[in-house]
Amino acid sequence: MNVRPFVAAVVLLGCQSGQVASSAPPPPAAKKTEPSVVPVRGAVTPMQMVAVDVPVARDVAPPWTLTASDGSGLVLTRVDAKAVVQGPLAFTELHLYFHNAEDRTREGTFAITLPSGAAVSRFAMETNGQMQEAEVVEKAVARRIYDDFLHRKQDPALLEKAAGNQFSAKVFPIPGKSEKHLVLSFSQELAGRGYTLPLRGLPQTERVDVQLGALTLDGSPHTQTLSEKHWTPDRDFVAVVPTTAAAVTSGGLVVGALAFADS
Repeated sequence: MNVRPFVAAVVLLGCQSGQVASSAPPPPAAKKTEPSVVPVRGAVTPMQMVAVDVPVARDVAPPWTLTASDGSGLVLTRVDAKAVVQGPLAFTELHLYFHNAEDRTREGTFAITLPSGAAVSRFAMETNGQMQEAEVVEKAVARRIYDDFLHRKQDPALLEKAAGNQFSAKVFPIPGKSEKHLVLSFSQELAGRGYTLPLRGLPQTERVDVQLGALTLDGSPHTQTLSEKHWTPDRDFVAVVPTTAAAVTSGGLVVGALAFADS
């Protein structure tokens, strides 16, 4: 629930010019007293205003969703993420599992907002035990292709790119009483910001596993993990290893070596 801060104001009301005053006798004059002196620590300037930070509750949008065509969300049951950080580069692979609790086959829309400057390297969905690789296309093109394939009851596996590094994909079919497995990989340049995988905003999830491999500033390997069960994420996964800005570059290309450790 969004809560908007408010300001309480004190309003002084009095007689307007020309208003007839009440005939009641005026109140007795207040007894004149000497002001009391209260010791104050530190210097205080006249009319000093002190700003106090008051936390304001705000909803956090989930980093990714899978929503059925009727508007209901499919249940996220598992997140399995692996990331590698080397210098200013990071590579992330997400394995996301959504459950269709209904008996019928459903169509859904997967949506995710990637970090600024991130580039998708893979999007795939598991269908009948086989991974179906997707193509990244512009939104208008994807709509035409998808409508054509939908008449054949076949999903063309397209990932639409919109403004603000937002990506979406139609997911079909989602069989009844089963899980839909989606895979998305992306690379990004950290530019000294450090690595973060957004998790806040996700609903309670049966299992969340994140594994990060990185090299420290002296070149030694570093591993950081997160593993939770039946967890409603109240924090993001933030890498504690510092990153460097050193990399081999040529024009707009950045070269780095990335590898996953065997799980």
